[in-house]
Amino acid sequence: MTSPDTAFSLLLERLSEAQARAVRDRMSARELARGQPLFAQGDPSPRLWVIRAGRLRTYHLAASGEEFTTAVWSSGQTLGLLSTLLDQPRAISCEALEPASLSSMERADLLALMETVPAFAINVARVAAMLATNSIARSGPRVLDSATAKLARILHDLALAAPGYDGHGAEIVGVTRADLAKMAGISRTWASLRLAALERAGLVLGTRGRLRVPDVAQLARFYSDGY
Repeated sequence: MTSPDTAFSLLLERLSEAQARAVRDRMSARELARGQPLFAQGDPSPRLWVIRAGRLRTYHLAASGEEFTTAVWSSGQTLGLLSTLLDQPRAISCEALEPASLSSMERADLLALMETVPAFAINVARVAAMLATNSIARSGPRVLDSATAKLARILHDLALAAPGYDGHGAEIVGVTRADLAKMAGISRTWASLRLAALERAGLVLGTRGRLRVPDVAQLARFYSDGY
């Protein structure tokens, strides 16, 4: 996704110290273990979430039973804002890729703050528009992607969410071949074959227990070119 602190920092833009504190005071903490679900597709949407630490993935389960990952999310980003605003069931599911810490805000508190703090309401609208635009741009191509492109997209998302991402390269840790296969919606054998192809192309460097993406932008260009 976008830079690690984008969404929540945008929610607090142009707020006074007292207003920002009022936002934070309405939030509650929650911890997730690796693999623990945060919400499931079709669940009610009573609250939004902000990631304080850790990585989570959102995914969609099609009627055919096919599962595909829509995004990987990291510290500072919001989850469930659109469905919470609209009071609609969750359109996707979400689970932790590693131990994660989050803060949540109930829908009633979100709406109350939007009514009493106009600048916050404007910020919520901006973030909601950004998320909706990003979702439209990302979801369509993923359905039609080749197995290689699906895997490359997942690796790109993981690289952007990596704690050490420096704007150029990133090291991905804590994700197994089985995890990659599940996230890309392909078999483990096929994931290994496609990963080997990406390694031969120099787009990914594999070492025991970790993967290095030397040029994240180059990896994005690879899957964007239709491979």
